[in-house]
Amino acid sequence: MNINNFKINKDDDVLVQSKKLVNFIEKKTQEENIKKIIETLSVSTNIPHADIEFDFKKNLTANHDFRSGNNF
Repeated sequence: MNINNFKINKDDDVLVQSKKLVNFIEKKTQEENIKKIIETLSVSTNIPHADIEFDFKKNLTANHDFRSGNNF
């Protein structure tokens, strides 16, 4: 799923909404092209893979508008 098309139903319970967002971010992080980008950045910058993956996830979360359920 394209990040721009991801939307959370605001009628769902807050816990359900949070789980959907976490699951979406986890799935995005496991996509082959994202894994390659993270690995390339890790090798070229000498920053641990886990740190880059964490920042990727943090960015996806930061770009989510929790009020509307959409991404920015």
